[in-house]
Amino acid sequence: MIESSPTGDRATYEIRVQGEIPASLLQRYPALAIHRVSAETVLHRVLDDLVDLDRLLEQLQALGLVLCELRETPVPGSDTPTAPGPTTSTTAGSSLERLESPVMPRRSYEVRIDNRPGETLLRSIPWAHRFPVRQSVVRVRAGAPGLTEFLSCCAANDLMIERITRLAGSADRDRSGRSLTKKSSSSQGRALL
Repeated sequence: MIESSPTGDRATYEIRVQGEIPASLLQRYPALAIHRVSAETVLHRVLDDLVDLDRLLEQLQALGLVLCELRETPVPGSDTPTAPGPTTSTTAGSSLERLESPVMPRRSYEVRIDNRPGETLLRSIPWAHRFPVRQSVVRVRAGAPGLTEFLSCCAANDLMIERITRLAGSADRDRSGRSLTKKSSSSQGRALL
């Protein structure tokens, strides 16, 4: 459930959806700020040793590829592993105990890189890859009722919402300082901003 603050303040939300925003939604909310996310490639692999992750990151850097995101994901087909601690064991006829080194539990990682490198380059990287559906990012400034209404409209338009982020402060500008809040001189439509 989304709750508004006691003062009814609005917040800026960034909503990442798969695919294009339909024209009907743009007409209904003309004040939306929308931008397309560049194509990405997702590399994924189950690891027994973090050295493999370090090697991949070094290789990506050497190739000049831009790292967008690194995320640990659940290992497919297993419960969440817990890291075993060091154990002691005794050998038959010996009073000496030896400390066994802990074994790293298997971990699965997803690494998102900007753009879509060619097949030759992808074959040189020992990780599986996939190309996610292109995405659009919508910025909206709204109170809880307006946000709920907008999300309901997204669902009614069969938009797959990947992530909703509430932005801190007045982060209504992109990295270059341009305003991401689209001003509309038209009074048509129902603007959330």
